[in-house]
Amino acid sequence: MAETLYPHGGGIIKNTLASLMLKKSEIGTIKDINMDLVNSRVSPASGLVVGDENEFYNDSFVFQGSDDKGNLFMTRLGFRSDGTICDSWLWMRLNKKKYTSPTVIVENVHPEKIEAAKLCYTPLDKGCWNITYNGPLDNGIKKCVVNLNYKPTTKMYSFNVHADRKTYALALAEMPWSREYFKTLKSEKAERIEQGGIISGTVEMDGVVHNLTLKAFRDHSWGKRDWTMIRRYIWNLFAMEKPVKIKDGEFTHACFTTVNYISFNHLVSGWVAGPDLILPIIASSDMHKLGGDGKAPSEFNVTFRPKGGPDLKAEVIRENETEHPWMMQNNSFEVNEAYCSLSINGVKGYGMSEFGYTRK
Repeated sequence: MAETLYPHGGGIIKNTLASLMLKKSEIGTIKDINMDLVNSRVSPASGLVVGDENEFYNDSFVFQGSDDKGNLFMTRLGFRSDGTICDSWLWMRLNKKKYTSPTVIVENVHPEKIEAAKLCYTPLDKGCWNITYNGPLDNGIKKCVVNLNYKPTTKMYSFNVHADRKTYALALAEMPWSREYFKTLKSEKAERIEQGGIISGTVEMDGVVHNLTLKAFRDHSWGKRDWTMIRRYIWNLFAMEKPVKIKDGEFTHACFTTVNYISFNHLVSGWVAGPDLILPIIASSDMHKLGGDGKAPSEFNVTFRPKGGPDLKAEVIRENETEHPWMMQNNSFEVNEAYCSLSINGVKGYGMSEFGYTRK
């Protein structure tokens, strides 16, 4: 018996109405990625937040990379409020040991530069970036010097360009509708781009140099992000050791996300991509069977379906002993990240598995 994948929608009439409503939205209707916003800060004054809601404004830059030896690098600069406040951090798993920078919230940051607390992202030509850090780490490292370069190797995913409207219509049709529900739904407005690549360079800790070459992802999201709207989510970044063949070509990277919002019970998004391929993910196995007790599992299996492709089965081992948890929005929401190894349809890979939980 075939596994039931989500979202599966409501009845025929409700599914049709949801599809008609989404025809007026931006999801899956914008044809080109706005490259002016991809590599730069996006001001709250851009109009991407509905109403006076700077409290929930987000302009977040993330770089992540991993390798088959169990090493992982992840870093984030998250600009919020009116753009003058920034969450700045990095964490690494090197030789199966965790290293983290001090948790820092910086005020009065530069309105255009992508930097805070000695962490800096500098855009280069052809979608490349330089990532630097020069400062202490929490666990006794007095001086850590990071000098890494990110180079894209896959096509770029844009939520508003590539997301599948039918998937969102089915998720919408699963929900109970009311005037208040649609008011809440209308207030949510954001954009996200993601891309697979390679991160390479050096990390020096108290004079000891680590040379890294990591299969990587970059992420830039901007717009409204109210963490209290999210009950829980799962975000998986999978980099494959070799290309995985599917109907429309081959992919080397997969970003697979499932979210339980106040406005959507089981929203599926993400993509698979290679140098010549980008496909949105349109369905997945039931997210509520994974970590529903508030604890991220150390092993789990998931099935997800790219648009036009076959079902892909991922067997994931999450290295929970060096996981990295952190809190958002006045400690109301926990994000928990860990290195993972995996296999998709027999092809091995590695990456990061992130679980998020409301802790209100």
